[in-house]
Amino acid sequence: MFDTGIFGFGRSGSTWLSDIISKLTGSLLLFEPFHPAVFNLSKSICYSSDFDRSKLVLHLSDLKNGDCTNRWIIRNHLPQPLDSVNEEYVKYLLSNFEITGFKSIRANFLFRDFDSIVSNKFVIIRDPFSIIASIKNRPQFWKEYGWEFHRSKFQNEFLKLNKEDLRSLQRYSIEEIGKMSEVEFICLMWLVTNCFLLNHSERISTHIVYYEDLYINPVTTVNGICEFLKIEKSFHPSVIFTPSMLTHKTMHHLSNVFDSNTKDVNKLFWNNSLDNKEKTEILNMLRLNNKLKFVQRYL
Repeated sequence: MFDTGIFGFGRSGSTWLSDIISKLTGSLLLFEPFHPAVFNLSKSICYSSDFDRSKLVLHLSDLKNGDCTNRWIIRNHLPQPLDSVNEEYVKYLLSNFEITGFKSIRANFLFRDFDSIVSNKFVIIRDPFSIIASIKNRPQFWKEYGWEFHRSKFQNEFLKLNKEDLRSLQRYSIEEIGKMSEVEFICLMWLVTNCFLLNHSERISTHIVYYEDLYINPVTTVNGICEFLKIEKSFHPSVIFTPSMLTHKTMHHLSNVFDSNTKDVNKLFWNNSLDNKEKTEILNMLRLNNKLKFVQRYL
C-alpha cells in the first residue's frame, strides 16, 4: 500500500527524516496518520500491540485514496500554521501529488503488522537526553490525552509484551515502575520502544537511522537512505540543509555541527535544559540496560 513508513519514539526526528525522504522521492509522506485529528480510534491504537489490523488497513487505505482532506495529514508539507492554510491549497496538494508513505510515533508496537503494508520501513533513534529535554521544552507533547493517560496506557501495553519482544532489556516489576519519576518513566518508554523496534527490524527489512548521524555525517547518512530506497540519482544540498515549509522547526542548529568548537552534538540540545538530577536518572537507566547496543552509543 505504501512505499515508506517511518517509526520511532516522539521527538526523535521522524518529521525531519520524512522531509528528507519526501524530497528524495518527489512525493508526499503523511504526517501522523493515527493522530486524533484524523483517526477516531487514536486512543485505542496508542501504544497498542494488538489493534484490529483490518481497521488499520481500512484507515490507511482511505488516506492513500485521498478520502481525508484534513490539513493535519499533510502538516509537514504546509507553508503556514494549520489555521491559516487555505483549504483549497490542501485539496490541490492531495489531488496533484502522490502519497507514498507516512511517519508515525503512535503505532510502534504494531510494527510487525506493517510488514505487508509498507515496503520500506525506517526506524529513527535519538539520544534520550535530547528527547527528554525536548519534551520538557514542549509541554504540549502529552496534550492530546494528558500525561497520566500516556503513562498508564504505556505501562499496561508494556506489561503485555513478551520477553522475545524485548530481548536484553532490564526486567522491571510493577512496583519498580510505579516508583519511577517522570523522567525515569519517559526513559523507560524510550528504551522499550527502541528495543521492540530494533528486535523486530532484524526480521523485517528495515533501515535504521540515528538522528546524530544526520548531523555528524549528513551526506553519508542520506546516501545510505538512497541506497536502501534504490535511488541512484544525486540529490541537492537543500534535501538536508533546507527543510520544507513547517519542518523548519526541525532544523535544530544543523550549521553548528561545522563549528570546530562543537565536540558533542547531543549537548547542543540538552546541556542547558536538564538539571543534574535528571541527567543522573537518565544515565542510571542507561547503565542498567547497557547490554543493548543502541544504548551503548549514549553511554
